[in-house]
Amino acid sequence: MSDSFIIEERHPFTMLEATLRDICLMGDRSVKPYQHASIMLRDMNPRDLKPSAYYVLTPQLSLHKELNSLFWEHGIDIFRLDGMVDYRWRDTPYRMSPPIVETYVEQTLQQQVSVILDGFHRVWSARNEGKSIQVVNITDIQPPIDPIALPVAWDEVRAYETVPPVKRKYRYTSAREYPPLPFTDVPVTDETAKYFLYRDFSPLGSSGIRK
Repeated sequence: MSDSFIIEERHPFTMLEATLRDICLMGDRSVKPYQHASIMLRDMNPRDLKPSAYYVLTPQLSLHKELNSLFWEHGIDIFRLDGMVDYRWRDTPYRMSPPIVETYVEQTLQQQVSVILDGFHRVWSARNEGKSIQVVNITDIQPPIDPIALPVAWDEVRAYETVPPVKRKYRYTSAREYPPLPFTDVPVTDETAKYFLYRDFSPLGSSGIRK
């Protein structure tokens, strides 16, 4: 297997934005939560952001450290991406995008929060290094669609070698906990409850739900 690293294509923010507007919910792929939202690049302090998971993975942190060095050789800072980057590493194609942050009013806290939904390992690394990071900040989602997990505090997050048994503080864990959802006619079941509202970021290069 080759260890070669190749930047294949860089896509501007306009394409990233268009890709985000087409992102679907896992529970109903006809629902596009960001279709009419405000989407912008922002330089943000990680300490002002809220995690949406209780863990980071040490192998993933090491991987991003290596990737950061490889991207730097091509003049690209993975902490300050302004679009999507397609690259090939060890004969496998990948895509990287800036971390995704949603800013919304969290009803359980009765306050506005900015929650990291994708790219958490890079935000964790930036926080540990005491530096800001460029993210895609999404606001004004209409109609409001809650993220699958409640925000947690930074001091609740731990580093693990493998995915821990408790990954998130899920908003809903069964169908009966759901309020009426005016944006979909697809019924929520106990099997789909945890991830019904999950945003499928795979077109951005996300690895998706970790088992």
